[in-house]
Amino acid sequence: MSRSIVSHSFIDVLRGAVASASTEPADLERCARDWSWGSLYAAAQGAAALPDVVVRPTSDEEVAAALRIATEHG
Repeated sequence: MSRSIVSHSFIDVLRGAVASASTEPADLERCARDWSWGSLYAAAQGAAALPDVVVRPTSDEEVAAALRIATEHG
């Protein structure tokens, strides 16, 4: 399965709706893995995929906005 990269316009819209949307390398690295087998294996093989953006909503409204924006942008 190929991975598509999100557009800068998507990230801009997301940042407008969610105060804490980050593309900082340290945030992306920290959120690039979880405790699932696939994630741990990929990290061990040096192939962990970084997210394009990390979103930390602080309210129900921001969660709803992030989900709406993601749905709209496919």
